Amino acid sequence: MFDVSLDLFKTTLSTNERSVTGQVSLLQAGIQDKADVTLIYTVTDFEGNTYLKNSETIMVDKGKTINYEFLLPSLEPGDYLAGVEVIYSGGVATASSNFKVASKIKSQINWILIATLTAILVVLIIVAFFYRRYTKDVKKQNKSAKRKR
Repeated sequence: MFDVSLDLFKTTLSTNERSVTGQVSLLQAGIQDKADVTLIYTVTDFEGNTYLKNSETIMVDKGKTINYEFLLPSLEPGDYLAGVEVIYSGGVATASSNFKVASKIKSQINWILIATLTAILVVLIIVAFFYRRYTKDVKKQNKSAKRKR
């Protein structure tokens, strides 16, 4: 018997990203002998359309952790499911994790927001610099005026 989990490192992608990486953890339960297992990796949408299906066979002794990169085709904005199916002698175990592909408009809005906030911050720093310099000059002038009296 196997317990399997899939944790994605990033759960929101932009439309130009072509992969999502996750960590697959396998843990043998019960008798812990070396076993060959087949891992089937998939990416689907919530309507049942499959966009990726790859497999590999590995040997597991008690447990194993694998970093796997799901290489993606061009995906439309929306919600998707990355999954792994473990097929072994005596059974099947599955795990999945969802991720989102954000639209370009949302990505562009985020960059516009970041650029605007950065510009505002730069302007505030410049204003603060000149205000401080102006107040120092005014204080110097006041001290000079007091000394002349």
